[in-house]
Amino acid sequence: MKKTIFLALSFFCLTSLFVISCKKKKTDDVIITTPTLDCAQSGLVMNATISGSTATLLAAGGAAPYQYSKDGNIFQDANTFVGLNYNTYTFTVKDKNACTTTAVASSAALYDSRNDKTYKTVTISGQIWMSENLNYIPSTGTTSCQSGLADSCTKYGSLYDLTSALVACPDGWHLPNDAEYRTLEKNIGLSDADTASYGNNRGDATSLKVGGSTGFNALMSGSWNGSAYANIGTETFFWTSTAQTGPGTATMRLLKTSNGGIGRNNATATSRFCVRCLKN
Repeated sequence: MKKTIFLALSFFCLTSLFVISCKKKKTDDVIITTPTLDCAQSGLVMNATISGSTATLLAAGGAAPYQYSKDGNIFQDANTFVGLNYNTYTFTVKDKNACTTTAVASSAALYDSRNDKTYKTVTISGQIWMSENLNYIPSTGTTSCQSGLADSCTKYGSLYDLTSALVACPDGWHLPNDAEYRTLEKNIGLSDADTASYGNNRGDATSLKVGGSTGFNALMSGSWNGSAYANIGTETFFWTSTAQTGPGTATMRLLKTSNGGIGRNNATATSRFCVRCLKN
């Protein structure tokens, strides 16, 4: 009987030990977390510069590679943007961690996407003018290069009859009217009486010529007078959009090397003059 009780106790103890040893030990739950990325501490910076109609963006810090955008929506790998027009742009750079930063730059160029040409501009007392002559051939009217030489268009711009001049300026710009030229003249010092008068030598407009203080840089581009090319190197003419009561005539402006004034006269629509566009 004692032997039976001993064996039963031994079995119980062994079974208890087995159960205790096999019981799963409770452990604390382990939570793995990813550190939060603080873009403010990424060190991502960017510099934006615009030369003519091309922007170049230089990024540093953050985590390369970078992508770039000129509108904050569409990104590209290249760090240059071409064909920028007169405007202020907010550029964005994004690194591989999706951190972003911006840089602001302004273009003072007029980019004409119609024929991929870029023109310098100048601001004169709030008016934004082209500081080069337009060189674009519209489908309406008649244009030509001075003396019929193609390379003269590169230097002097195209010569336009009135019909072509009225439609030649790109979107966002226009052929200035007589009143807008009068504003320009007042801004460079002409009196109200001078701007209201007609003639070939009104006031002092030397500041509008090449090298003048305004940056307007009018070249002596000559004209087509209806029968021949004339006055290259000595005179330049600019159309306005203001029509006159005479049949097929409009007001124009004239600068000459022989005097320091600015002319204001009417011209027939078949004459061919230069065009300077004014920003809307």
